[in-house]
Amino acid sequence: AGELSAAMRRLAQRPTDLEALLRAGNASLALRDPGAAAGFFARAAAVAPGDARVLLGQARVALEQRRPVEALDIFARAERAGARAQD
Repeated sequence: AGELSAAMRRLAQRPTDLEALLRAGNASLALRDPGAAAGFFARAAAVAPGDARVLLGQARVALEQRRPVEALDIFARAERAGARAQD
């Protein structure tokens, strides 16, 4: 919850801060809130379309929402965008 709070404070000052959007999305996933995470990653995608970190977050959301086929497709796009297996 602390990571999400810190990210939200940054977003209050800079709503398009990519790092804060990624942190908020990842923190939301850690808190088992894929709906909120999806919103943060969608905002991040608007800021940085095709960013591998954004795509990885979106793929993780798809997995949490039990959409494995979509998750695999997004993971493949993230890999093409430069994501590595350890990311």
